[in-house]
Order: sequence, then structure tokens, then C-alpha cells
Amino acid sequence: MELSSFSDGQLAVKEAIEKVCSNFPDEYWQQHDQNETDPKDFHAALAADGWLGIALPEAFGGAGLGISEATMMLQTITQSGAGMAGAQSIHANVYATQPLAKFGNKQQLESTIPNIISGKWRVCFGVTEPNTGLDTLRLKTFARKSSDGTKYVVSGQKIWITCAQVASKMMLLARTTPVEETKKPSEGLSLFCIDLDKAAPGLELKKIKKMGGRAVDANEVFFDNYEIPADTLIGEENKGFKIIMHGMNAERCLLAGEALGIGYAALEKASKYAKERNVFGRPIGKNQGIAHPLADSFMNLEAAKLATYHAARMYDRSAKDSSITQAAVGIAANSAKYLAAEAAFKACERAILVHGGMGYAVEYNVERYMREIFVPRIAPVSREMILNFVMSRVEEISDEVDESAKTSEAPPAQGPKSLRELYDARLDAPNALSDKSFEELMFDMSKMPLFMDSKDVMAAAGEDDNLLDAFRALQHEGTKAEVVQGFKDQGNEAVKEKRWKDAKEFYTKGIAVLTSKENKWDQPEDEAAEARQLKVLEEQVYANRALCNLELKNYRSTTLDCAAALRVNPQNIKAHYRSASALLALNKVHEALDVCYRGLKLDEDNIALKKLLPSIRTRAAEIERQDRRRRAELKRKQDEQQMLQKVLAERGVRTRGVMRQSSLDDAVIRLSPDPLSATSLLEFPVMLLYPMHMQSDLIKAWAEKDDLSQHLSYILPTPWDDKQLYTVSSVDCYMDTITGGMMKVGKKLKLLEVLSNGKTEVVDGLVRIYVSLSNWLGAPREGRMNNPVPAVAHHSVPYGYPNPNVMPPNHAQMMAQNPPPMMAPSAAQFLPPHSFAPDFSPFNAQGTQGTPKPQTPPTRGSEKPVTPPPSTPLNSAMAQATPTPQSIQHAQVQVQNAAQMAKAAGQSGPALSPQSVQRERARVTVLLDINSALLKEVVSLQLQGKAGSAVGGQQSPASPTSATNPGALSNSPLDASRQQQLGTTKPPSQEYADCMRRLQANLSYLAAIADAKKKINGSLPVGPAIMIPPPHLKEVHPLYLKLNELFPEASQSKINQAMAFASQQGKPSASISAHG
Repeated sequence: MELSSFSDGQLAVKEAIEKVCSNFPDEYWQQHDQNETDPKDFHAALAADGWLGIALPEAFGGAGLGISEATMMLQTITQSGAGMAGAQSIHANVYATQPLAKFGNKQQLESTIPNIISGKWRVCFGVTEPNTGLDTLRLKTFARKSSDGTKYVVSGQKIWITCAQVASKMMLLARTTPVEETKKPSEGLSLFCIDLDKAAPGLELKKIKKMGGRAVDANEVFFDNYEIPADTLIGEENKGFKIIMHGMNAERCLLAGEALGIGYAALEKASKYAKERNVFGRPIGKNQGIAHPLADSFMNLEAAKLATYHAARMYDRSAKDSSITQAAVGIAANSAKYLAAEAAFKACERAILVHGGMGYAVEYNVERYMREIFVPRIAPVSREMILNFVMSRVEEISDEVDESAKTSEAPPAQGPKSLRELYDARLDAPNALSDKSFEELMFDMSKMPLFMDSKDVMAAAGEDDNLLDAFRALQHEGTKAEVVQGFKDQGNEAVKEKRWKDAKEFYTKGIAVLTSKENKWDQPEDEAAEARQLKVLEEQVYANRALCNLELKNYRSTTLDCAAALRVNPQNIKAHYRSASALLALNKVHEALDVCYRGLKLDEDNIALKKLLPSIRTRAAEIERQDRRRRAELKRKQDEQQMLQKVLAERGVRTRGVMRQSSLDDAVIRLSPDPLSATSLLEFPVMLLYPMHMQSDLIKAWAEKDDLSQHLSYILPTPWDDKQLYTVSSVDCYMDTITGGMMKVGKKLKLLEVLSNGKTEVVDGLVRIYVSLSNWLGAPREGRMNNPVPAVAHHSVPYGYPNPNVMPPNHAQMMAQNPPPMMAPSAAQFLPPHSFAPDFSPFNAQGTQGTPKPQTPPTRGSEKPVTPPPSTPLNSAMAQATPTPQSIQHAQVQVQNAAQMAKAAGQSGPALSPQSVQRERARVTVLLDINSALLKEVVSLQLQGKAGSAVGGQQSPASPTSATNPGALSNSPLDASRQQQLGTTKPPSQEYADCMRRLQANLSYLAAIADAKKKINGSLPVGPAIMIPPPHLKEVHPLYLKLNELFPEASQSKINQAMAFASQQGKPSASISAHG
């Protein structure tokens, strides 16, 4: 690509973006395209360098550059090999934010723009609808304003919304006034910058499978009474169409640049291949049949490049030059998009043809370019609609001549007329050649050298015109000081008219001449005088450009220019004032005070500095007060945390993990009423979990002296318990132990007694208590299977410390929209009553249709979900403590029952192919053989005394407390007599624990397949939880090898890979978490 026509700023952007893109080679984009995964790390890399704000105001952290530079950035991205996927990952951040930057209020800009620039928020553009297509004025999505005026309720549908899955914000165009109630269709549309809250009611996203650009998602977005705040409105209500045009023209320019990048990338690949591919003893590029089409594509791309950057320059200049209308920008931008897309499409097609068969291979990337180049041809407006748009703007000159006109007669004498008067007189002429407005004619004339002024010469910079080149050359004629003086004078004229950007541009050109190392200017007669004059000019242009930056709110640039001016002349008072003003705007009050004092020391009577000084002092005092408050608040929080840790230690409460979870808002462990008093009561956030129904309740403040029955009597029965099975008398409570097991908790015990017994701990600042029906745990399997507990929707009771004057909120309103699937029957149906099932934890429930996502209960006063902490103890067959020796006989009976049920299941359930039936029978046979060997080993280890025991014949404290032992906490440290009675325990051997865990895992799988096959649409589980043999039991290793062959997917799970690695390292498998 020819680079001579680009500015230094555009070339600097190109160089910097190429450096970023060099870290993301073709293989990166191939992988993301094939896997359809979002290039988040690429987006983060651009955000880290600040490129997402390239065209956003510098006052809010942006670069303050134009669409010309943004177009260069996106062209460089696509040309690097990223293609449309790389460009579209940041595309909307550049163009969709233009209307916001131009028409948003101060609050919207300050709260939104910095988060977009930093990459924290991503933006999508919500305009296109399935039933209106390109007819934007007929949009159906409607935003109805509420009666109190605080919000809008949106209903409708959008389609082809890019990056909606990862976006936090959407620029939404919706109708706020019915079209039949407006004077013209362009009225009644409004633009909003809304939060895209996927968890909020009334919003649904549906991903669209597509041909190209698969690394970024495209979506259908459905709004069903989706509520948005009224302050999300951008600009005036019902004026959204005019506002959004600023973003649409910018988007055309950006898409043209992206198309150019893909075209040049394809051309580069084709050229390289043509040079390297040898056929008939010579490179195929030597053949004109290959070379000429590539040359034609290069010329077309170069022509499209000129049109693209001409349109981008017009867009940038339209913001400060009223003579450039949006209609003119629209013609240029749409024309550029059309030409660039067509030229790039032809280049991609020819690149594939040059590669021949290899062009069809993913390895060479050109097929990916071909799939992606359709986007700029189709979106956001098709080629045909662009042709229609341009055709409607073409001026047609009449071929008819009025023969009755008396051309021979001399016109009557009259005085000189203004251009406006001549234009008005022309309207009455019998043969008007054009219906252009006066402003449009003036704009056309300004493009003719005869009528150009200095501003028009600058606007025409970059166009291929010899006369314009001559005008530009005049600007650099003379000595170096004369050229700089000329630019300074032009800048001063622009300052008088408050055209700050133009003035800054002139001063910048003067600085460029000053710092240039070239020797292309005329030699001065007096070099010493020339040097002195250049010194004065350097000080002046830097100080003057600082004024422009200050007015444009480019505060950091202001300080740099003032510093440059002060290096030349430390006595420059204007530089002191402008630097102090910029530092004050940046809240650097100490530096501002220093600069202000230095200036006043030079000129004590300077009015501007004396007026600025009180403002700086006021801001400094305010910042100091804020800093003191912040330090005091930080000190108070540290003291409270130290006191809390001290009280927890004194009262014997063990904690692990973080003390506060952001997802639980204000639900934290605290001291009440005085957080700094050691005598205050401890309050804990407690989550009650109902694993049989996959429900939960969050109690934010449970006092240490409250017992379980006190809260259970308040909360039970729950709204989802239609049969009112859950009562205080019908439930048992359990907690996780620090050894990974479970223990029963007495309902009459105080919470502090439970937490200070030395066997439990508070994990991540949350106490978890499992609530289960007593009769269900002790009931025979047949009874539970014949009367399964129905699955209900997840909810939470967001109540705090019980208050008789406060009633719980309406639970029915808290019900989730999508209830989780029913939990599958577990190994609890085959194991003794005291052994818990692998799916006991509600965060690890295994449904018959697959593993559901964790259910997250909301907190009080908010419907925001609470994410279960990552360190939540999960209970499974591998994490259970070892059953008592008395359960071995019971397990032997259950193995026989499981064999019978598995055999019967093979004769029922959904129809299977003969191969599937044979595979299932082989799996069951191997599992039963393994179980028989494991049971023999367990009995042998029990006879050797390796099963573990407790003094006095009591159950091992490491094992779950039996349902038949109601004194769940009677063996806690609080009861010294009971502790003495229990004495010390003997833990089971590692071999015994390994065998029992595998036995339980196999039984769970056999139970699951038996129950799944009883259902019409039942799905089989992946396999047993543990696919690794006990290290010490060599005789079952061949059986486990066969088991892994029969269950290839289960053997590749994370937990089995972790256990296999642990076995190789000599680490006991029991130390591996059951859930990977």
C-alpha cells in the first residue's frame, strides 16, 4: 500500500497498531475462528494501550483523534491477519460512541466513556430489526415512558447485534412516539445508552450461527418490557435519528478501512504465494494470467483507499466546518464503503484463485478472508441501497434550451450584487441548472482554487491537484523563521474566531518546522538574528498551542506545551497561568499551587494568577478533607477487622478464605452493636441449603446466641413447599466438617456452640447449614423412588435478624423463571442411612439431562444472584468420610441389588441399538467384577484392624453422624464429659479409604443408569466418578484398564486426570478434591 498520502499522525497510529497485532499471528485467529471464541486478550491488549478511545475526547481519557486515525487503526488490524473478527471486536467502541461523545451530557460522559476506553465495558449497536431491515425509520422497537418519568419500558426485537454476548452497554435506537403521530417518519426516534443486563427480566439473547467472523458473536436481542432508567436518553427525545447519523457515517468510513485491510492482506498472501509457487520450472507470478489480475486489484484498492480517507477527512472536518453538510459526508462515506468492499472482495477472490486448491485450505487463511469480506458488502447497508442513495443525490442538467431568451440584448445597468442576491435572483431564472442551496453552492465554489481561502487550502490537503500542491508550497517558502511566523499568524487568526482545533493545527505545523532537521528553507541574511527570532517564535507557538489545548480540555498536552515554553523562557507568565489551570483541572493541586506561586513571584500584580490562586487553595483544602476522611475510614475498617479477628479467635470460631464476598453485598461477619467492642455479639451470614429441592435461604444476620430452631420456626414452611413437608420437627440439620465430611447439628444448639466445637469452620465468610427431611433420609429406596420430591424453582428468603414487627417479603415474587432439573437418584439409595449421596450438595446436583449450573440465591433487597464461593465444600462419594465397618454387610447386599437392577434396566427404558446394548452390558459386568474385588479387600482390611475405630465402640468422629444418633454435637469440645467418654479415635488406613470411595462411586453410577432407563427420555451419566484403581490393589488394575476403554469420556475428566497425576507423583488419591 502506498503511504505517501498519509499524515504523520496516521502513520504513527499504523506503526503502533502493527506492534500490538504482531503478538497475535494467523494461528491465533484461525483457532478463535474455528472455536468461535471471543478474542478477549486482543481486546484487552488494545485497551491497555488506550486505543479503544482513539476518537473519544481527551478530557475523558481518550486520544482526541479523528475518524481518519480510527480508520487507519482498523485497516491496520484487518491487514495484520485479524480480519473482520479482530476489527469487529472493537468496531462498535469507535463508531457507536460517537453520538454519545457529541450529544451525551456531562454525567453520561463521565460515567461511561472512561469505562469504555479502559476496556471494562464493551459496547454494541442496537439498530437493525428483522422486520424493517434497512428501513430504519420504520423501527418497531418501542420505548414507553413511565407515568412518573423515571424510566422507559422497552419492547421489541433487534437482530445482527455484534458482541452482545460480551457487551455491557448498548446504544439502542427505539421509537418513543408512534410514527402515525409524527409529522415525518424521521421524528419520534430516540437514542439510549443502556445497560445490557443479561440477568434482568425482559431481556433475552440468542446467538446466530454465521459463515465468517466467527470469533465475534452476532445475536438476536429480544426486549419484553425491559426497564431502563430515563437518564440513559442521549440528547433530546424523538431526535435520535439525527443524532445517530453521526455514528452511521463514521461506521461507513471504518468499514471501508476494514475492507481495505482485508483486501491488502489477501493481495499480500497471493503475491507471496505467486513468487514461491513454481510450476513448469518458473514462479507462477511470472505468468501474466496471474500477475495482471493482482495488479488490477492493487489499483482498485489504491483508488478505494483515496475515497476512504477523503470521506474520513470530511467527517472529521464537518464537526468544525459548517459548510460541510452531513449529506455531503453521507455521499462520501457510502461511496467509500462501496468502492472499498468491492475492491477487497475482488482481491480476496483472486487470492484464492492464485492459491488454487490450497486457497480452499484453512492453513493459508485466504478462505477465511473470503468468508469475512462479505460483511462490508452487506452490512450495515447493502451495495444496492448505496447505489440508490447516491443516485438520489445526482444532479441532472436539462438538455432543453429556451430559444425565447433574448441573449442579444444587453442587460440593464445595475450596481454590484452580493453572492446571496445573485443566488436569490437565479431562482427566478427560466432555466435553473441546479436546485442546490446557497450553502451547497458556496461549498462547491470553495473547492475551486480561484475561490479558495487559506482554510479551504488546508481542507483540500492530500488531494491530487497540482495547483493545490503549489498553494501548499507557498506556505513553506521563505526562511525558517518566516515560515514559522506564517503558521503562527494563521493560528492567531483562528484563535480570534475561537476555532481552537484549526489554531492548534497551525501551531503544530509551526513547531514541526522548528524541530525539523531538514535544510529546505531559504538561507537568512543574518543568521544570528534568525536564531534569536526562532527562539522567540518557539516560546510563542508552544504557549499559544497550550491555550488551544486548554480550551479543548486536553489538559495533559497543555502542561507539556507550557513546560516547553518555560524551557525557552522561564519568565513567561502566560505559560505559568495555563499550566496552573490545566493542573487544577487534573486535580494536581500541589503542582498547580507551585506553578501559581512561581508565576506570582515573577509578577505579583498578575490579575489572572491572583484570581486562580483561591480556586486552587479551595480545591486543595477539599482534597485534603477527602483524604483525611478516607484515611479515617480506612483506619476504622482496619480496627474493626482486627477486633473481629480477635473476638473470633477468643470464642473459638475457625475461619478460612475471604471474610467478605462482593456477591453477598452487606452480608458479612460483624460485631453488633459496637464493631470495636470485644463484648459485642457476633453476627454471621448463614445460608440454609435444601439439597433435596435445590433451594436456599440467606439469613444476613444470625446472632451467635440464636439457636437453629429459632430461625427455622420463622422461615418454615417455605413458599415452594406445597406439601408443607418442611417443619421444625421434620427436618435435620447438617454442616461440613474441616475433615471433608458431614455432621449432624442439634437444632437446640446456639450458633456459637456449633461453630466453636473445633470440627467446623466458616468458609469465605458464610456459614452453610444443610436442611434435609429426616424421614426421607431414613426411608427405604423404594419408597423414595415411588414418591419422588418434585423439583421446584430456586428462591431465597432475604430476611435478616428475626423481628416480630417485620413480615417476610412475598416469596412468590422471588421465584426464578427457569427451575433447575430434578436431581437424579443418588448412591444414598444403596448406602447405609448415615452415608450421604454424592449429589447432596445443591451446588453439585446432577440432573438426568446433564449437570445444571450452580444455583445462586439472591440477597436481601436485591435480585442480584449470589455466586457460591469457589472454596465452598462440595460433598461427593470421594469427599465423604469412611463408612463404619457395620455398613460393609449392608453394602454387600446393595451390590447384589444393584446388579439385579442394572440387569432389569437393560430390558426396559428407551430402545437402544444392539451395539449400545452390548456396550452397556459390558460396562455393568466390569463394574460388578470390580465391586466384588473391592468388597473382598474391604473385608480383609477390616479383619486386619485397618478400618478405623473410636474408643468405647463409638463411631469415628471423622465419619458422618448417623441419623440414628441425635446427639450430633454431644461430642463437641463444649461437652467435656462426652469428650472423655469418646476418648481418641483411630483413623482408617489409606487403603481402606481408597477402596470404599471407589465402591461408593461405582454404586452411584449403577443406581443412576437404573433410574435413567426407567424414564422415556432418560439420559445416561458419563461414567463412574473414579476411573483410577487403588494403587495397592494390583489385581483390579486390568479391570480398570478395561473400564477406561469402555468409558473414554469419563477417564478424561479433570478429577481423574488429577488423580492419575497424583498417583504418578506418589500422592494419596484421597487428597484430591472430588470435584476437580
